[in-house]
Amino acid sequence: MTLDDYQLCHHAVDVDHALRDIGRQVLLIPALHPQNTAEEKKLFFKRHGREDPTFQYRPLSYDPRELQGHIRRVFTRAAKIRSRWLRSIFRAKCRELDLKLGLVAARGTPEILPLSMRLFPRPTRRMVHDAEVLAGLKQHEEERGMDPARVEKALRGTISAYRKQHRSFACKLKWVDSSLAEASISDAQLNIRKESSYSQRFLLMLQHHEIGVHLVTAQNGDHQKLNIFRGGLAGYDPTQEGLALFAEFRAGAITSNRLRILGSRVLAVDLLCRGASFAETYAALTKGFGGFTSEEAFSICLRCYRGGGYTKDVIYQPGFLSVFNYWVHGGDLPLLFVGKFPLSEVHHVKESVRHGLLHMPIFIPPLIQDLGRLHAERTVLSLLHVRRRRLTSFSALAREETKEETRDLPQSPPGAAAG
Repeated sequence: MTLDDYQLCHHAVDVDHALRDIGRQVLLIPALHPQNTAEEKKLFFKRHGREDPTFQYRPLSYDPRELQGHIRRVFTRAAKIRSRWLRSIFRAKCRELDLKLGLVAARGTPEILPLSMRLFPRPTRRMVHDAEVLAGLKQHEEERGMDPARVEKALRGTISAYRKQHRSFACKLKWVDSSLAEASISDAQLNIRKESSYSQRFLLMLQHHEIGVHLVTAQNGDHQKLNIFRGGLAGYDPTQEGLALFAEFRAGAITSNRLRILGSRVLAVDLLCRGASFAETYAALTKGFGGFTSEEAFSICLRCYRGGGYTKDVIYQPGFLSVFNYWVHGGDLPLLFVGKFPLSEVHHVKESVRHGLLHMPIFIPPLIQDLGRLHAERTVLSLLHVRRRRLTSFSALAREETKEETRDLPQSPPGAAAG
């Protein structure tokens, strides 16, 4: 790559604006989320989970086929961009948006699952094995002693702290009725599912996963010259969700309950890809692995059967591991907050910052600002990952201690056992 690869031209700006306008319309979650969830859930439980729900979807405000034609014209215009790197990321984004529009057009039909699997490939055998381990973890009770007012007060404190970094930081709080997710970000709004009480873990998740990663990376992307860093480069989802889970891990919000849910989602997607029905996957979750409650199992199934089959839940496990390994091997964590992009583009993002096309993030989560602590933790953890100089594992230590204890036992005198 040369200096020209990190320089803007008017063709790049035009394509960037065109993709921004298209991307704002292509919102998968609202398009795939059923509008009759509450009614179908009630009916599903009434039938004791034996018959699949029949979901209905909201009318679209756009014609997916028409937008696909627009994207293909933008793809052709991208050929004029001088920078090889910018040309490649814009064309990759065109292909991803085209695939997403095809997926939206196919919602509620059998054609959606193959398209979803192209966007988020089915779990590998190793991923399924890891998911079985996670889903089988022992559940523990979470104390839910926080009322909504206390949660809101804490979140407003978090928002104020980011505003001290830069006054442009924006986040509205909205309490919603949702059967799909505990929380979500839409534009500059944090949607929180209405409950009577919440746990400390849930609050930490909101502060560090939703606000500290999803909202922070979006608003850092807003301050870049290219809109694509707010909407996200093609394939950014695994890194984005992995970074959000990494933030939960460092905040102390990763519990066995959280890991059980993440593992079960992968298992549900695996069953979906192997042809299992909603009711069959629900039965596997409640009566087979995990022993999930009916509410938990329905929510897990809804996530992966919405639209007719949506496989995004496979990305969380590998996303977290890739970000964790990036950090352990010396990766620059603040760089990941420049905007929304996959780890595969880290080198080009770093070069873009060096050449002035991008700039380092304005907003950085407090957990990432403590570079001294991050370095200390990484130094210890990296010793566990170096093959030839790896520290003894816990299980090996236990075996050695057992040997030492046995060796130190008083030796019986010759012939003592004869009596």
